[in-house]
Amino acid sequence: MPRSLPDETATTGAVIVTTPEEMPVTETIELINRLDVEAHVDLAAVVVNQLLPELFTSREEALFDRLRRPAMTKRLAQQAGPGAPAVLDAAALAISRRRSRVEHVERLLQAIPAGVEPLFVPFVFARRRGVRSLRQLADASLGPRAVVLHASGGLVVLIVLSLLSIIKPRGITRFAPRAV
Repeated sequence: MPRSLPDETATTGAVIVTTPEEMPVTETIELINRLDVEAHVDLAAVVVNQLLPELFTSREEALFDRLRRPAMTKRLAQQAGPGAPAVLDAAALAISRRRSRVEHVERLLQAIPAGVEPLFVPFVFARRRGVRSLRQLADASLGPRAVVLHASGGLVVLIVLSLLSIIKPRGITRFAPRAV
């Protein structure tokens, strides 16, 4: 652990970002346990990134189970096409992944000290990352912590403006005719 951290315990805190998977959660729990003892830094927040939403109700899951029976899968493939069983497999995978991640999140929640509320950032289903996916995150139900995402958007804007002030691409800024 670094020993050169500022000695401002009233204003200094560690923010740990993790994903809801076995190894990252285990390492986060170990770090939480070591922070105060070895680095003398309080835990300010824990961010759980890429949290999968609950895509299906229990009723829909039961329907998928019935459709996965061999006779039903054959009939479904005849009616909807040969790719239909692959859709059922994908749904089963999504359900399985979410359930396993929920178990890891529950384990993490038990290790977080009282008074430290975790921030959950949902997984964004998008091919490209950009303003649209940032807006989806900001619109997600994050409660009072949604302001963090709006601040992230502001940071992206500041970084882009800083890059434009350095690079000065032709046609975008009127102050510099050169392009790097």
